[in-house]
Amino acid sequence: MARTWWVVLMLLLCGCFDSQWGETKRAQARGAAAANPSQINRVALADEEGKAITVPTHSYRVRAYVSQRYRGQTVDWNHTLRSTIDDGNQVLVPGVGVRLQVVSADPWEPSNEDDLESVLTQLEKEHPADDCDWVVAMVSALPITTSSFHKQGLARVLGKHIVLRGVGVLGERDQIDRAFDQLDESSRARLAKQRMAHRAETVLLHEIGHTLGAIHETSAESLMFHSYDHRMSGYTGRSLSIMTAGVRDRNATSPEEHEEARREMLSRIAADPDGGWVAADRTMLQTLLESRGHVASAPAQRTPATPPPATDPQPSTPAIPPPPKELTPAEQELFTRAWTLGREGKPEEAWTVAKPLFKYETSFAVQDLRCQLASATGVSFNVARKECEPLMKLTMSPDAKK
Repeated sequence: MARTWWVVLMLLLCGCFDSQWGETKRAQARGAAAANPSQINRVALADEEGKAITVPTHSYRVRAYVSQRYRGQTVDWNHTLRSTIDDGNQVLVPGVGVRLQVVSADPWEPSNEDDLESVLTQLEKEHPADDCDWVVAMVSALPITTSSFHKQGLARVLGKHIVLRGVGVLGERDQIDRAFDQLDESSRARLAKQRMAHRAETVLLHEIGHTLGAIHETSAESLMFHSYDHRMSGYTGRSLSIMTAGVRDRNATSPEEHEEARREMLSRIAADPDGGWVAADRTMLQTLLESRGHVASAPAQRTPATPPPATDPQPSTPAIPPPPKELTPAEQELFTRAWTLGREGKPEEAWTVAKPLFKYETSFAVQDLRCQLASATGVSFNVARKECEPLMKLTMSPDAKK
């Protein structure tokens, strides 16, 4: 009899344990669902009756400039950059008829990468956007977690220049692994990837909104809210109406057309005086539009936008960097040969040539080559990330050899 009760007790305890474990897993699944970012709406501007307004789509040239630290922190940075732009186009095309095309992606080193205002000012001075529609600089991610949009990206209202930080949040993947340890690895990896993609897309769209005249709004679900929120789901109708007029301003070829676009933006603000705008931003935009300086500074040489071609032009290819001085002459030849093979579309062969150089763990140029080749060979993300880890560490070290 005693043995029977012991068995019953053990079964009850096991059942209780299984029940608690199952509830923990279900609770974590609910928490992961709540942490999953909202889908960003791909909708068009609607009229007063709620019917979608079809806007013509035009192609706009984007020149990108990428800092050394961003390249070091971002696995396959060229693909990441273009994917973020492509994701943004899924919202911009139906919303305001804007299709962004990256026509070049070149190295560029800001003087003070930690200060976005300084980076933006330098970018405007050195790359005035004479031969393109937008200039975008990609710089390193912050070493701290922040929800402030303007610590993750910066642009001037009705400007042509944007600075974006890498979107990796320090320790976020570790936090996800700890918070949802009962979920499988693929579920946690998917959540981390979706949150990163959502943050990258929303920061880009937020700053693009500013350059087309959109200002901050009070709803946390709006892309123009002042802080990042994973619930952000799209532009509001009021922002789309301002941005549509901002597109007309960009396409204008005469002072009269600029004036017409300016008046349209003013009328949109006047028609919705309270509707969710941040009051100080609304006043600022009115003052900017009412000043004659806006019309005078508009790019009169801008030619009408043309429909996008069937395929996007490919980004320009940066020059092969010089070999690091710490390499021997024979190793310098290997370095140049590996870069050349990589440019020729032979990443596997380039990897074999460059592999003896990877022992130089403090050489940024060598580890940059290693990371780019690993990304280009088509290995899994986890394998590529492991090969890129020495480069990521170097981006945090001011004493690393370049």
